[in-house]
Amino acid sequence: MAEVDKSPGPLHRLSAAAREGRCSAATLVSESSRSLDQATSLAVVGELAADEVLREAKRIDEGDHPLGRLFGTPLLVNDP
Repeated sequence: MAEVDKSPGPLHRLSAAAREGRCSAATLVSESSRSLDQATSLAVVGELAADEVLREAKRIDEGDHPLGRLFGTPLLVNDP
């Protein structure tokens, strides 16, 4: 049986950066929004929530949420 790579993935690394103050949740959301804008097939989904998500990220940066494992990490789930 092959050994499973248990090293932290990109979401955990981004979350750690936000928790440790190396970047803000708002910055992560802004960068994710820019990426969505470039992915034309997903742009509509991103536009629907971008303002709300950015407001929430700013609340996170102000300390309005507990520091969970994926703290400050924006996620997009596609539910066709």
